[in-house]
Amino acid sequence: MRLLTAIALCLALALFAACGDDDDNSGNGGGGDDDATLAPSGPHVRGEIVNFEAPVDDADGGMRVDGELEQDTVYDRAVATFNDETDIFRREGESDVEASADDLALGQIVEVTFTGPVAESDPVIGTASKIVILADVVAEEEPPAEATEPAPEGT
Repeated sequence: MRLLTAIALCLALALFAACGDDDDNSGNGGGGDDDATLAPSGPHVRGEIVNFEAPVDDADGGMRVDGELEQDTVYDRAVATFNDETDIFRREGESDVEASADDLALGQIVEVTFTGPVAESDPVIGTASKIVILADVVAEEEPPAEATEPAPEGT
């Protein structure tokens, strides 16, 4: 009986390990290995927040980040959830200053580092351990008001 239990446990562990890491690069949105250890000290994705949902009550917040695959990133786009355990910073010069989820907004440029496993889809989906706000929302310039001629009198 113990032998059957040991064999079943070994098979379960082998299946679990086989499902964890996929090296076919089909879902990372831009090439490179799917192993997040490629950027151990850097972000996994860098780009613009194109969709944003602030956390409500005990629910996690979420955002989609679209960017480009760079030498120090692993993905070019991602959906990231964030919670109370996510470290959020704002880059000011050469240092990162503590920020909060209230500081995140649509249109900002951010770096996201994931924790734990990610869903290898396109875009990749994971939980952020760290978010760094690199640039705030850039307001689009309003077009100049068109000059209008006054209406002729008597019309």
